[in-house]
Amino acid sequence: MLPLGNAASAASPFGKEFIGHRATVGERLWLRVRGSFSGGEGDPMKEDIVVSLAWEEDMRDIWEWRNHPDIRKNFFNTAVVPWDEHQRWFERKISDSRCRIYIARRGEEKVGVIRFEAEGDGAQVSVHLNPACMGQGLGSRVIRAGTEQFLKEIGAITVIARIIKGNLASVKAFAKAGYRRFSEDKDVLTYRYPDDF
Repeated sequence: MLPLGNAASAASPFGKEFIGHRATVGERLWLRVRGSFSGGEGDPMKEDIVVSLAWEEDMRDIWEWRNHPDIRKNFFNTAVVPWDEHQRWFERKISDSRCRIYIARRGEEKVGVIRFEAEGDGAQVSVHLNPACMGQGLGSRVIRAGTEQFLKEIGAITVIARIIKGNLASVKAFAKAGYRRFSEDKDVLTYRYPDDF
């Protein structure tokens, strides 16, 4: 279990000490040294994407994004999630040492969320954007920045993404972020990073 309150770190199944989602204010400032992925120079649409751990104040944004019709239509569970259910889920996840949730920002704008959960010897990734930021080419940049930050924190492991076959935007975003197709079945494509594991 991740530390609560002012406790700073806890053993992680990923193999490294981890300052949790419930860090103190001072620890949060330290954590603002974040993962980033640059999209280019001179264009505000290409401003760096930075990721940092999600906190309680991000809970409602994540819930609203997740329930947007254009987002949830690509989920395995397409049902609308009630607020109280989301609150319980979010509190459980940020207290779980097997899970990391990052908020992605472009400047001060929150553009998406990316989550990693331990699975076997690696991790599974899930991502979705702020619906207001869809169609801007941000998906691959959020995936790349989140994956790089996650692997920087926990070391080299394989990360798996499972994507519904009809979700072409996610397929393209993961491929552009460096993930490679590993397997497929009737309804699901599996991508992994890095592709040489």
